[in-house]
Amino acid sequence: MDKETTYSPEVTYSDRYQSVAKSIDLIYYLTGFIESLLLFRLIFRAFGANPGSPFVSLIYSISNVFISPFIGIFPSTASGRSVIEPSVLVAMLVYLILAKGVVELIKISATKRQLTDED
Repeated sequence: MDKETTYSPEVTYSDRYQSVAKSIDLIYYLTGFIESLLLFRLIFRAFGANPGSPFVSLIYSISNVFISPFIGIFPSTASGRSVIEPSVLVAMLVYLILAKGVVELIKISATKRQLTDED
C-alpha cells in the first residue's frame, strides 16, 4: 500500500546539516591532500631528493599541476642540488585561504537557508 509522506522539519534540517558537514569535510580532505603533496615537494626539493626516484617523480608531476599558476612570482634559490621554491609556499597559502573561504561561504549559505526556512 501507499504510505503517506509527511513533512518533518527535523529530518530536513538534519539531512541538510549532514550534507553541509560532508561538503565541508570533502573540502578539507582535498585541501589536506593538496597541502601534503606540496609539503612533500617542498621538502624533497629543499633536500635535493633524486628526481629519478619513482616516488619523488610522482610527487613532482602531480604537484606541478597545483603550483603552475604560482611559478615565477618569486625566484627559486638553488644551492647545489637543494632548491627552495617560494612558489610552493605561495601555493600552499593560497589553497588554504581558498579552502577556508569556500567553507565559510557554505556555512553562510546554510545559515541563510535555515533562517528563511524558519520564517
